Amino acid sequence: MPPLPRSGPDAALALLIGLAIASLAVTMVLPTGAAGTALVLALAILKGRTVVLDFLGLRDAPAVWRGLVVGWVVLVGTVAWLAATAALLR
Repeated sequence: MPPLPRSGPDAALALLIGLAIASLAVTMVLPTGAAGTALVLALAILKGRTVVLDFLGLRDAPAVWRGLVVGWVVLVGTVAWLAATAALLR
């Protein structure tokens, strides 16, 4: 078995696969609620950050662009969590 890659698209792909498996595991183990939703969305934010930085090539972009795009990913995840939590409180 070859060693795991430490950087580059292969490492990013391995990370994305691991995060996807972790998301599935969380949905099977944790009950539906704000904490489970927060954990799944946090994993989704990490996946989004990985895609933005490694596959869209923003890792070498200026810090302002990285911050704006990653901040947008975090904002979308936060709004999704707020919407899910508001639906649970009804």
